Amino acid sequence: MNIEFIKNSSTTFITKILILLKGLFIIPLLIKLIGVAEYGSYVLSISLLILVSGVSNFGVFIKNERLIPSEDDPKKRAILFYEPFYFHFCVLLIISLIFYLFKSIIFSLIGGELVSISTLILYLVSNSIFTSIKRYLRFKNKILFINSISLSQSYLHIASLFAFYYLFNYLTIDLVILFESLILVLLSIIMSTSLIKDIGIKWVIIPYSKLINNIHIGFPLTMSLLTDFIISGSDRFILELYLGVYSV
Repeated sequence: MNIEFIKNSSTTFITKILILLKGLFIIPLLIKLIGVAEYGSYVLSISLLILVSGVSNFGVFIKNERLIPSEDDPKKRAILFYEPFYFHFCVLLIISLIFYLFKSIIFSLIGGELVSISTLILYLVSNSIFTSIKRYLRFKNKILFINSISLSQSYLHIASLFAFYYLFNYLTIDLVILFESLILVLLSIIMSTSLIKDIGIKWVIIPYSKLINNIHIGFPLTMSLLTDFIISGSDRFILELYLGVYSV
């Protein structure tokens, strides 16, 4: 059996276990430092933002990314990556404006004005960029690098919360999400060095006909994210609606 395959598989498995163990630290830590209601609002906020981030790309990237591993020409790989990347970024700008215009609705979904709209938007954009670059590098088979990034994302967040609370003796949900966003920005910059080394920086606009075709293929697959959310996460918002964030 291929040694690299065993190494990649084992490190991926260990990384997944360590990331899952993060919950054992972060949940009691946040409940103790910011309170039960704030933790409930944090869970609702992150759930909503991850859902919006996942659905807002309309599945445009799915067809292109399937072609990346077999494409040897860096210029063509750049087009395959940047076409859906820029499209998604433009959609995020529109969503950001919607968040500002309808912030009262957003606050009602996450249990009140415990976090600023600017922080929510920062997390939404940074998480989307982080995920896009991470997907590309995974398709380029940079497994060990991606595993180290994923592990860093989880435990740098915990370390930053501990350090801030130790120094200033207070913490808010806004700061919790802000720190997580800044870590995503930092790790995105680190990953982008590998991305730029591989395909450079290229400005491209996806042709309208190709955009429609990619949405036609990818959007139904993206809807599986919405289905998973409805099955596993919608009960949190229902509980918040009737019982408040303490019950989330």
